Amino acid sequence: MALARMASFNAYRARCVPRIGPAFDLPQPPPFDASATKAERRKVLVEVEARLRELREAEKRAKKGQRTDLLWICLNRYVRRRDREGVTLFLAHANGFNKETWEPMIRSLLARKHNVSEIWVWEAVQHGDSAILNEGKLNSMFHWHEAVRDLLHFLVHYLPSEIVDELPVHVPRIPCRQYVARFSHGFKSRKLVMVGHSFGGGVTTLAALYHPALFSSLILVDPVILYPKPPYATRDGNSNTLAVDALGRRWIWRSRDEARSQLLLSPFFQRWHPDVLTAYIEHGMYETADGNVALKMSPVHETVLFSDTWTGGEEAWVRMHRGELDERIEIRWIFPGRGERELGAPGQTQLRAWLRKANSSNVLIDGSGHLITHEKPDALAEEIAMFCSQQDRASSSSELTVEEFKPSPDDPLAELKQLLNMTSSGPAMVKSMRMKRTLQIRKQRMMSSTSVCFRNYYRNSTTSGY
Repeated sequence: MALARMASFNAYRARCVPRIGPAFDLPQPPPFDASATKAERRKVLVEVEARLRELREAEKRAKKGQRTDLLWICLNRYVRRRDREGVTLFLAHANGFNKETWEPMIRSLLARKHNVSEIWVWEAVQHGDSAILNEGKLNSMFHWHEAVRDLLHFLVHYLPSEIVDELPVHVPRIPCRQYVARFSHGFKSRKLVMVGHSFGGGVTTLAALYHPALFSSLILVDPVILYPKPPYATRDGNSNTLAVDALGRRWIWRSRDEARSQLLLSPFFQRWHPDVLTAYIEHGMYETADGNVALKMSPVHETVLFSDTWTGGEEAWVRMHRGELDERIEIRWIFPGRGERELGAPGQTQLRAWLRKANSSNVLIDGSGHLITHEKPDALAEEIAMFCSQQDRASSSSELTVEEFKPSPDDPLAELKQLLNMTSSGPAMVKSMRMKRTLQIRKQRMMSSTSVCFRNYYRNSTTSGY
């Protein structure tokens, strides 16, 4: 059954803040050369990634300030025609993937018994349709905290106070009195459940750490929340494997059919649910002026995002370990099955699952790797439906083996505690990040528009956060 028959769509625009980083001439990945050996191509990619790390260092020395160019952020919205008493889901994607890759999971969720009245699917500035609208303005070293501000800016200033059938393409700003109240009291008529996958899980966790009143629950799908390396462990001179691999990703084909056939040669894509791969090809790619088909998100922007992974991921780990996340916010962790490759070193998934023991639970989905949303959308939909409906979470799909991590009888975080107590004024690692602990969200004047489109966009700009 088509999604349009299950729930009605809307699409919006709203404003957000300029980027804080200076403009750079970002290096581009070399064109695909079939005659080059794998080692030769890898060498070139490592050199490009090293140049990006140099730009990260140059950014630290650059004069701080704001850019004036305005960026766009796109969202899809699915709203129930009746029964507005359920929860609002807000979905945040992994690095490199367009918002429509959530649709197979959404379709499966809406076909089940659930307690969801509205779903918003967010897309960061360099992903999918957002990347198309922001073409020519993404020439900076993006930071995770810019995504956090973008997300919070929408939730605080633009998310309507109540669920309604229709909204204008440009979502109107809510009145000042209402958004001020949201910082301290949250939403009066909404129960907001955040679902963040990978990069999106790290971003939503940081957002909840900054402004917990907005959130009811977090469903964290193998989030990038990373065990911090010691302050003395330098990463200088070492290439980022994920970044190099992203640079080497093929992103231009002669047609969508060729793209599909080439992607299916890779074990990485062979694990995907067929409907997710179709959503990736149909909505994550666009036709270029020369008649080819290209990914909407270029490899260099995926690489830039990977290059800042440790900044946001480590901060989220440390702050959760310190108990800074409000215990009122329930956490449901969803992890890959046992035997799958873990984020970070082996054993870190279990440590991550019990960073905050109070009001927290977790589940492992057998047969799924890190890309749970892409590989097991039906299993993920079942978990989300049960969580939102507060049903017995012990039941599971007959297609799955569901396990849970149990707390260790010993303290699994003893090493981290020792690390955090290294200095009397707090962990040197966190201090070295030079991150502010507060967000400053500036008032922005809504832009008027009479255009109508199938998916809703909002226009977003962010204030300085460092």
